[in-house]
Amino acid sequence: MIIFISYSSKSRSVVATLAEDLEQMGYTVWYDQELTGGQVWWGEILESIRECDLFIYALTPESVESRPCVLEYDYALSLHKRVMPIMLAEVNLRLLPASLQRLQAIDYRLRNKEQALTLTRALNNLPKPRPLPDPLPSEPETPLSPLARLREQIYAATLNADEQRLLVAKLRDFLSDPETAQDAIALLQRLREREDLLARVEREIATLLGQAAPQPPTRSARPAGEPRVFSGHSEAILSVAFSPDGKRILTGSIDTTARLWDTRSADELVRYVGHEGDIVSVAFAGDGRTLLTGSSDTTVRLWEVQTGEEIRQFNSHTEAVTSVAYSPDGLFVLTASYDRAARLWNLEEGREIRQFSGHTDAVRSAAFSPDSRYIVTGSNDGTARLWEATSGKLTRTFKGHSDWVRGVAFSPDGEYIATGSRDATARLWDVRTGQESRRFLGHQQTVVNVAFSPDGRYLVTGSYDNTAILWEIHSGQAVRHFVAHTNTVWGVAFSPDGRYVLTGSYDNTARLWESGIG
Repeated sequence: MIIFISYSSKSRSVVATLAEDLEQMGYTVWYDQELTGGQVWWGEILESIRECDLFIYALTPESVESRPCVLEYDYALSLHKRVMPIMLAEVNLRLLPASLQRLQAIDYRLRNKEQALTLTRALNNLPKPRPLPDPLPSEPETPLSPLARLREQIYAATLNADEQRLLVAKLRDFLSDPETAQDAIALLQRLREREDLLARVEREIATLLGQAAPQPPTRSARPAGEPRVFSGHSEAILSVAFSPDGKRILTGSIDTTARLWDTRSADELVRYVGHEGDIVSVAFAGDGRTLLTGSSDTTVRLWEVQTGEEIRQFNSHTEAVTSVAYSPDGLFVLTASYDRAARLWNLEEGREIRQFSGHTDAVRSAAFSPDSRYIVTGSNDGTARLWEATSGKLTRTFKGHSDWVRGVAFSPDGEYIATGSRDATARLWDVRTGQESRRFLGHQQTVVNVAFSPDGRYLVTGSYDNTAILWEIHSGQAVRHFVAHTNTVWGVAFSPDGRYVLTGSYDNTARLWESGIG
């Protein structure tokens, strides 16, 4: 039997171990050991998928969010290939595509005797292979890497001043990664050769090329002190929020519960139980009397804060709910989902009022403007979009991220929008013009979520790199690092007075930090 393994390059070592074990069992294993990119590379991968007898999806946090892996999986399904997901690291299985959730994932994280026997039994009990469809389905287009897209821009006929500066900023990001540094240097050298290059841009490139490995600007940021820890959830915390008076905090978890905690003592006060899937997003009402939870079970639920009693459900989404929010005027609820839509609801009646449709991939985050007139959505299609809340009209699209937009937030004055992306950057956008105003560089992996301080002067970001960073918005400089979590920081929030930052992590804890700015 020929086995094809789909994986992310960041998981190469654990995949190599899996491949070795499978080969010792007597199987022929193919997995891409080059991952070079390009049309020839992609053609070889597709041909290998067509020839394989079994398609293994190596599940890691990186592969779940890898565009090439998703395309490979979709192509294998279209070819009627047998598919086996194998978990090589802790991942959120309930947020996988529905078709993949229906398959039994094999846990191979420990690589012990028991797990090896389970894997062997699964391989021995595979269903009979099906013939390839005739005619063959269309091949998916080559997934261009961010560097490949930048190369195309560098070879464009003309580049204005803004485009030149933006290219340099993007290439700077890749210099700090050993896997992409040499390619980034080559592209900077090619950009430097352009006849239309501005003198100040040329000087910046020369500085970058003269540095062996530019340090991220966050290295000068002061580390935060010891945080207060909120522990009790049995699985990852995906969302956090402060009560309006700051005396309580709310956490939502993969363990299907939301929990209310006393901010000062870190004692658990109330547990909200009823969801059948991960609680991905939580929010407090402005009056502090109710709260919202959004779940991978496709429902949104309204709860009474003090008693933990469920008041009503909002049921229209067809896939996992990724974001929930109250309108500042307290009249409406905003939700977003993997079903590519955001929805506006009447809070009192639980009735859907309208949909915001237009994104071409999952909507991962949504937020109201301070005056409740607009909403912003962030999507896996790489864009953030601004909509009129009353009409549902799309008024502006924010383009610039090279990968999924994971988190969005409005500034307290409503003049700016912040976004966090899988391209490892956070960005500030002018609502009126739609132009990028500031870029926050320093995280090494996906920026999952963003939040403004109450005075609008600071931004906090949480990332796959296990850290949160506090940024001064005017300068774009990092002023503080929050380092203590041992896994992805999924949720971030400021206390109402700005004195504290709250973080929620995949390490099952929430932590409360002094912000140093209040």
